Amino acid sequence: MLALVMSVSAYAQPGAGHDGWRERVRSQKIAFITSEVGLTPQEAEKFWPVYNQLEEERMKGVMELGRSFSDLEKAIESGASDKDIEQKLKAYARAQAHQNELDSVPVERFEKVLSKAKIAKLYLAEEKFRRQQINRLHPPKPQPQR
Repeated sequence: MLALVMSVSAYAQPGAGHDGWRERVRSQKIAFITSEVGLTPQEAEKFWPVYNQLEEERMKGVMELGRSFSDLEKAIESGASDKDIEQKLKAYARAQAHQNELDSVPVERFEKVLSKAKIAKLYLAEEKFRRQQINRLHPPKPQPQR
């Protein structure tokens, strides 16, 4: 398994943040997804470049959505004209629509490199990993004994 994870790391492109924390989480995610999906080395070689490209596109979409939200919020708070607010609102709506489009694209791209069962496992693995990270940052509070 370790050899497979190391070979997968060679195909995964570096993320935007190069600090230790981001790289550790990224490595953990690669190992988790590889294990959960059951990627063979041949599948990993084809899968990770596609996955990394989609992740980069998603991140750009998230950044654009955040910028347009901030612009809209500032326009409202500053008492901008209706025309200015309308422009900011349209930009925000476009950014949301673009993000929705990005969320619907992956299946088409993954079908070129993985079976449908492994694509389904990928989506489950991503959600499990996300929840795992949230629980690490914010562990559930113990329930009081009754």
